[in-house]
Amino acid sequence: MSKRIFDTEKLFESTFERLEDGYLVYPWRWSKGYWVSPDEYAGLKVKFRRLLSWQSLTSIGLAPAIILLLGAYAAIEWEWWNAIFWAMALVLSLLVFFIWQGLAPQRLVFGRDPIAPRRSRETTDQAIARQLPWLLIIGPIVLLTLNLWLHWDKAVRLANGFPIIALILVIVFVISLYYIYGVARAKWNQEKD
Repeated sequence: MSKRIFDTEKLFESTFERLEDGYLVYPWRWSKGYWVSPDEYAGLKVKFRRLLSWQSLTSIGLAPAIILLLGAYAAIEWEWWNAIFWAMALVLSLLVFFIWQGLAPQRLVFGRDPIAPRRSRETTDQAIARQLPWLLIIGPIVLLTLNLWLHWDKAVRLANGFPIIALILVIVFVISLYYIYGVARAKWNQEKD
């Protein structure tokens, strides 16, 4: 049996704190805490399992590739160039649907009054660090940095041709590093203790 990258049950359960009459959820990194009933919690858990099932992840990975290949084939073979745009629109709608399903906890508590104040940055970083393995904390930054290094010439051309866009991308990268550093530091401290 292959080892999973992360345990989906643990990931889901660590997002909620058990209360005597329900659960407390912080739907966003900077949000206040909201109450969720046990029935709502069970419904969210079923949706989360379905969303992160292998069938769902495989379909979200393969379906766009197949749709785009069929669109390209229709454009080249039958000279129906609009097929590319229809294929991209279909892929985008699939991705939007997947993201919409992933935002179920945020949609559930939208409009409710919070029952807990915002968490401190350290507490939030510790909660995120408990949810994620090292691979998912460091991996995206390593891949992004490696990609930047391998395509440095294109990055320089982007910076010379579109300096505003390049500046925005650099700012997003630096902010991401800042937050990932906080989560990595919390993960390191959790494993030391």
